[in-house]
Amino acid sequence: MSGFVWKTRRSIFKRTRWWFDSYTRLRWRFPVRMPQGDGRAISVAITTYNNIAMAHVSLFHILSDRRIAEIVVLDDCSDADQFEMLVEKLRPFREKVKLFRREVNLGMLPNKIQAVGLCESERVILLDYDNTLLPACIDAYFAIDQWEPDTIYCPGEAYPHIDLRNELGDATIDFDWACDRARQGRFPNPFFDLGNYLVPRDAYTQYIQPHWEFVPSAADCHFVNYTWLGTGHKLHIVKDARYIHRVHGGSYWLNNQHLASRTVGPVMQRFRDGQRPDVESMRNDFEYRPGEWVEPVRVPLD
Repeated sequence: MSGFVWKTRRSIFKRTRWWFDSYTRLRWRFPVRMPQGDGRAISVAITTYNNIAMAHVSLFHILSDRRIAEIVVLDDCSDADQFEMLVEKLRPFREKVKLFRREVNLGMLPNKIQAVGLCESERVILLDYDNTLLPACIDAYFAIDQWEPDTIYCPGEAYPHIDLRNELGDATIDFDWACDRARQGRFPNPFFDLGNYLVPRDAYTQYIQPHWEFVPSAADCHFVNYTWLGTGHKLHIVKDARYIHRVHGGSYWLNNQHLASRTVGPVMQRFRDGQRPDVESMRNDFEYRPGEWVEPVRVPLD
């Protein structure tokens, strides 16, 4: 490939990517639409902490989807200038978006627990601030006739990085399944790294919140999935559910992979041992940081 052609293709890609992720495109392409009628509706919970420049990409598609009743954004005490940027980004969508902030930084795990608990719907998609749900993801979740109360529904693909549709498509995972796979050396670590799940609000907060003082070193999804399965619940992979997983300079997923083993290693050993989660024994395996549970406050977007 000649240098001219290579530079031209690179320029087109950069310009296309800019437009695809741009705030202007969001406002032009995805007007706010609220639910109508008595059909099923869910909430979307988004957590933020600094790196706000990309926070709007999580709003693509869901602003105009009538099955999304509300979008709850919880900020974990970002820097003042970053938070002001977030307020400005969200203000045009205040009809559907609710913004909350805590003046104390509690970290990733409690921020996610609180964000889910702030939602009004019984079912909540817990979405990372820099990822985007594709319409097929929401369609796939709603194609399920009845959401089981003990089950978290998980996407089968994090485009373009992780695709587990052939390996685990439509599989249901429980604690025994995970233990068997771990002992056989066939444990699906990439799946346990995924997020953007459809969770039952009340069960999620009830069973994950008792562990909020643990501090997973990256790989927080491994920690939460282990805790969820270990307390008698299930994960179900929805084969056709897909979302866009962005990797960028400020990506927590990218910048903290070197820390993941501190969480993944103990989780895997506990699965191999068939050891269910309890706070006392888990203090030996995971960083534990006792603190005060501080409730967030709603920030008006008027």
